[in-house]
Amino acid sequence: TGDVDRETIPSYTLVVHATDQASNVTHRLTGSVTLTVSLFDANDNAPVFGSGSYQFNVGETDTTGTSVGTPMTATDIDNGNNATISYSIVSITPTAGTGVFNIDGSTGQLTLQN
Repeated sequence: TGDVDRETIPSYTLVVHATDQASNVTHRLTGSVTLTVSLFDANDNAPVFGSGSYQFNVGETDTTGTSVGTPMTATDIDNGNNATISYSIVSITPTAGTGVFNIDGSTGQLTLQN
């Protein structure tokens, strides 16, 4: 018994034999077939950012739409939609910063909103 993990082994090739049960062992016949089992991806890996933290500077006179730093990037080793990344701001400290920043959900680029 064991677990399967598409990221480790994406498919398996099996050879299956079928043997008839003729009463005389020397007359038994065997057929075989090769089959491939491909694993569907489970969403079992969290996105990982390229850096553990980011620090960017912005000028207090910068205007709406100004990019803040470079896009933050994350990757996910899952497959298909399970590997598609979207970015969002979930909290801001201090809360007075709410509405000041915007993040592009597709690219991870932070910009000034107000």
